[in-house]
Amino acid sequence: FGPGDRAAPLLSWSADDGVLSDVFTRAGAFAYKACAPGRADVHVEVLGSGNVLDNVWIAHAGHDDCNGQSSQASSGVGLEVHGSDVVSYGLSVDHMEGIQVDWLGERGRVLGYQSELPKRGPLPGAADNDGVSYKVELGVQEHLAVGPAAYLAAGCAASRPRAAFEVPTTATLENMVVS
Repeated sequence: FGPGDRAAPLLSWSADDGVLSDVFTRAGAFAYKACAPGRADVHVEVLGSGNVLDNVWIAHAGHDDCNGQSSQASSGVGLEVHGSDVVSYGLSVDHMEGIQVDWLGERGRVLGYQSELPKRGPLPGAADNDGVSYKVELGVQEHLAVGPAAYLAAGCAASRPRAAFEVPTTATLENMVVS
């Protein structure tokens, strides 16, 4: 990939009215892949509408079996939702260098979300919103998240993002936890 080139998402779901269940993605460096640092500009992309996400865990490797080579790997956005009427149950997104969750679709509902913010700060040249845990784009008119939680591990104050949650006034967040 050259500078500015975007790698294909690890998983792109474009169909409507489906179920995406028990999904795990992880980018890093792993011995079975000769410790070569991986790259995932977007881990999971949902383009279709009316879909259900159930038990989805998206992670940038915080630990590896390659003497820390995962720190050389790249993970941009964890989950990017473009479709409308998408519902998620039990979503976890951890350690992305970009936005953990970027929601662009209308009438999204997230029931149960947790996110450990990245242990390292955004990469040089990163966008201002990189590191945000949960973002609903400004133009979205209706969105509901129940029980969203984002935390930063102890001792990682230098990597603190500008905001844990960035949502328009049209979005509703209930029982939110930030630590």
